[in-house]
Parts: sequence; C-alpha cells; structure tokens
Amino acid sequence: LFAHAPKWTGGHVPVVLSVEVTWPHVKTVRGPAQNETVPHVGKPDCDNWVKAAQDSLARLGVIPDDHLVVDLHVRKRRGPRPGITVTVEAWA
Repeated sequence: LFAHAPKWTGGHVPVVLSVEVTWPHVKTVRGPAQNETVPHVGKPDCDNWVKAAQDSLARLGVIPDDHLVVDLHVRKRRGPRPGITVTVEAWA
C-alpha cells in the first residue's frame, strides 16, 4: 500500500474522511439477495475501522495527522463485492 499512497498536499487543513467496509455475504444468502448490499450488524464495530484507517493514513503520510479529520462518514455493509474504500478530501 505504501507505494500507492498519495501524499497529502493540502497542508494542515480540515479533512473529510469516508470509510466504507463491505463484508462478503454469509453462506446462507442465496439467489437475488446475493447481489444486494445490506447493513452489516455485528463485530467489528465501526469505530475500530475508523481508528485503524486514520492511523494508517497518518503513518503513510496521506494526511499529516489524524486530528485534522473534522467530518467523518462510516458505512459497514455486506455485499457482493467485499472490500474497503477510503476517501480523503479537504473540508470545504
């Protein structure tokens, strides 16, 4: 990841952070429901993902420090395409 991490060029400005974590559906989900994205109720908690994302972004130099995050959006889902999407923008 480090080689692909963009460096923050916005200086010490407020940051908007969006984190979306999509888990795979459980094996009992079949048929058309497999193509739907639904809320994931269960562990791990959203705040654990957020703290890990903030710490990683700061460590990689994507943002200078995680205290700059002033607006935060978190989604925890189950869906057909598992993965983690992190978006960082300067607060406007």
